[in-house]
Amino acid sequence: MSSKITKNLGFGERLKKIESELGISPSELANACGCSRSTYYRYRTGKTKPTVEFLENLLNYENELNAEYLLNGNGSLKKETKLFKKQNKHKSSPDGNAKDFYNFPLFRMSSLNGEQDKLNIESWQDTKEHIPISKMFLKLFIDSKNFENAFTMTVEGDSMAPEVTPGGIVLVDNKQVVPVTDGIFVVRYDNYVRMNLIQPMPGHKLILSTLNQKFASIIVEKKYKGFQILGRIVWTANPI
Repeated sequence: MSSKITKNLGFGERLKKIESELGISPSELANACGCSRSTYYRYRTGKTKPTVEFLENLLNYENELNAEYLLNGNGSLKKETKLFKKQNKHKSSPDGNAKDFYNFPLFRMSSLNGEQDKLNIESWQDTKEHIPISKMFLKLFIDSKNFENAFTMTVEGDSMAPEVTPGGIVLVDNKQVVPVTDGIFVVRYDNYVRMNLIQPMPGHKLILSTLNQKFASIIVEKKYKGFQILGRIVWTANPI
């Protein structure tokens, strides 16, 4: 459920292989993906983890790339067995096509006076912000052809550090509202929306806790009207 590239030391080597397959220089690919050459070389040498924007731009620049290979090295470089056609390598722009993206509602959690991250219910019910994310990228994290049930949130505090650090953004699938496995969920508790680990207890009760032990746990009744599980965090992007 993290945005971290699996075995990230191999990401730079995968970039070099993509350059070779496309017949394009590092500087050309950096420009196509909307980043500076110095930033690209840090990705290429494994010194810096790539941003979500860079990955999306790369996948949209050459739409025959296998997203799972790019992210974690699994599978083949290409979606299909046929070779890339050089005459088609510039057919996608870094901006991508609007139909290839989904605009998710974006909620901003805050951590006033060092408290646990939360969002008041009024802001939850009336968000006006959205963020576009590539549908190709999303299919790796949400097992659905329809993304209308997901939403995103920014995080200000450290209640879920190190999994979600201050300044990070999370993607939440609100079809996953039953905590059958370990994970971080977004819940509504009375007048606020929060992020919590959920642990079942005897007697139809739940323990709501955080990864940062400085915040106290809460015990709630499953049927308490002021409590609702809004979804599970399926992907995170933390600042580098």
